[in-house]
Amino acid sequence: MKNLSLSILVLLSLLLFSACSKNSKVSLENDALKKTYYTQVNMWFEEKPTYDSVSNNRSFNEGNIPFASDYTIASTNYNYGKLLPINSQIKIVKLDTNKIFFEHNDKLYAYVRTKHSKHRTLEQLFKRTFALSKVDLENLENKEAIKNAIFKLGMSKEEVIFARGFPPEHKTRTLSSNSWYYWKTKHNSEKFVFENNNLKLIEE
Repeated sequence: MKNLSLSILVLLSLLLFSACSKNSKVSLENDALKKTYYTQVNMWFEEKPTYDSVSNNRSFNEGNIPFASDYTIASTNYNYGKLLPINSQIKIVKLDTNKIFFEHNDKLYAYVRTKHSKHRTLEQLFKRTFALSKVDLENLENKEAIKNAIFKLGMSKEEVIFARGFPPEHKTRTLSSNSWYYWKTKHNSEKFVFENNNLKLIEE
């Protein structure tokens, strides 16, 4: 069953990886802002604000209050800052050009589509990052490692995605590859090497 789930995940990702679009706006259903969602992967956030597109182009000299997040998550999912765990409950606050603003534990987060995700629309990123139900981790061998964002040799590709997130598309164009590249910081990357769909080595 796990292999079937992974095969379906890889197939869907291959289809989405091939879809390129210059339109970065989200065209979700009208009631998207009224629903509770859950994060589908572990993500890391920085304690810095991100402004919406209106605030970025407005003068606040007359006392206007800008719309800004408390924290920022890049779609590249750099492995630094603080962890927002998989299955965190969130509420969408605002859908903006290249940005998704959401609330978690009374704090406002901004998920930002970076240039490294140009092969995916913001809607595609949304649909793989947030869902209406939690990820079922109970039957996974490495569920505790996933919850704690620990990357263990022997993990399946599916488990690595849950624990680390999706590899940025500008370097890893397909999940069928045996080498996935992640960024620890904006300047330092690491390579996850797979053999028979299991994590064999992490190279820095």
